[in-house]
Amino acid sequence: METVRAFVGCLVDLGTTRRFVDLSRALRRSLDAAGWKAAWVPPPNLHITLKFLGEVDAGVAPAVSDALAAVVRRHGALRLGFRDLVALPDREAPRVLAVGVTDGHEALAALARDVDEACFELGFPREKRPFLGHVTLARVKHQAGALDPVTPVRLDAGVGAAHDVVLYRSDLQRNGAEYHALSRHPLGEQRSAQSAVKQSSPERSRQDMSPKEG
Repeated sequence: METVRAFVGCLVDLGTTRRFVDLSRALRRSLDAAGWKAAWVPPPNLHITLKFLGEVDAGVAPAVSDALAAVVRRHGALRLGFRDLVALPDREAPRVLAVGVTDGHEALAALARDVDEACFELGFPREKRPFLGHVTLARVKHQAGALDPVTPVRLDAGVGAAHDVVLYRSDLQRNGAEYHALSRHPLGEQRSAQSAVKQSSPERSRQDMSPKEG
């Protein structure tokens, strides 16, 4: 049986993604100077996770796509504000550093709940933790001292738009994960999912942003 590692995510507009990249570079400079070690998310991989599915039978993916197509018809494009530095599970011992969704979080959480319910009807377990909308910037590998002195509590990536819900396949490579869109579902539009373009990044234009720059 062929399986794929899959998750459902939400893409943010390219201009906002570029602001995430700028924040990530500034944060990386601060942490590097303080002796921290982290794995930084490449710009093409920046997204909001709505639901992680895990290892999935490849034959189930079309059913998930159909379910997502039904969900997005009930939700319009989202206008979201990104202004908080989120440290997970907490700022004392962070494993993940992210930009948090501030404005528009209620609408984003409603979308995540509907995605969760649609996946539950296909046999996936429901989420047990409350939804927290965020865009992961880095995964901490080594913590050198307290986080507060070297990072701001608030980041400001401004306001952006989320137009698409995407079913992703995540391929783990030696240098990190590569994401491939299995299906893309425009929010609020009653049309079938667009066929995925087989490439390592969600949008070809996003490849212009080098993942190697800090």
